Amino acid sequence: YDRAIELSQKGLQTDPRNAMQMATLSLYYAKKGDTANAKIYIRRARTIAPSEVYFMYNEALVQSMAGNTKDALTALRTALEKGYPVREAANDPDFTGLKSNPEFQQLVQQYEAKK
Repeated sequence: YDRAIELSQKGLQTDPRNAMQMATLSLYYAKKGDTANAKIYIRRARTIAPSEVYFMYNEALVQSMAGNTKDALTALRTALEKGYPVREAANDPDFTGLKSNPEFQQLVQQYEAKK
């Protein structure tokens, strides 16, 4: 992830308001275990494009990887409400720690029923 972070940082030097680059960078940091930077970048991306459902979902992933279950579930609910595919969330390996949570399971069932 170090190389991906380095390249993403260079991309942000060229276009410092590239929200997609920030959202992607947040996941690289989260997967590396640097949750502080992950949260900074997803917050910046969400500020630039608050209605982008992909960024809402990334926020859920970042919060989940940071061990913030409540915040992860809140962000996931928002993403699902805005149309993020529930099957993708249910099958995402980055939610492994959250999948056994009854509230996560309830969210998946609730949004699958709405399809």
